[in-house]
Amino acid sequence: MCSCEKLYGACLFRIYLGTAAGGIILERKQMLKLTQTALFAAIIIFMTFVPYVGYIAYGPASFSITTVQIPVIIGACVLGPLYGGVLGLVWGVTSIFKSMIIGTIEVAIFTNPLVSVLPRVIVGVFAGWLFIWFCRLIKKPLVSFGIAGVLGTLTNTVLVLTAANIFDKINPFDIGVMLKTILNTAISINGVVEVAACAVLVPVIGMAVRKAQRRMSKV
Repeated sequence: MCSCEKLYGACLFRIYLGTAAGGIILERKQMLKLTQTALFAAIIIFMTFVPYVGYIAYGPASFSITTVQIPVIIGACVLGPLYGGVLGLVWGVTSIFKSMIIGTIEVAIFTNPLVSVLPRVIVGVFAGWLFIWFCRLIKKPLVSFGIAGVLGTLTNTVLVLTAANIFDKINPFDIGVMLKTILNTAISINGVVEVAACAVLVPVIGMAVRKAQRRMSKV
């Protein structure tokens, strides 16, 4: 075998090794993301069904200030829009079960998947893209987390209110005009508190999770 053939064979072998190693690394990163998604989903479920964690009830009508969107938005930021949509789906589905099991006044709205699930999936995807866009634009992850947290929460409030008004006619519960007005007002007020909480907590927790994720990917 001439030297040219040996060199060609060596090059092919190196290309094969590089491709195989790249495939292993890609598969490992994918498994890591799936594991992290499952972890975020478990946190969402925990926060949903443990009282005063993901939904902080107040008042005689048991309206709730929502904090469960925090892991959804953080997960969307660190894992990407696709996984953010999955986490939003988990959030929406668990909110249906929560409203049916606990039976608060909000069950009149949140048993409709078009109100409880669809907006949350959109929020997860949107928050993930927001983080990517602003990281590229301003190159400051801390600020990008804050923007994604604030705009993601505002998006949830706006979409839920909009969906509640649009799809009320096909809701199995007839909530009435007065009750609907009360619920819309409560959700709007809650949105202000939720935005303030996300503006503080999403950047702080998000940066810690991002650092931990980078360390795990290097192991």
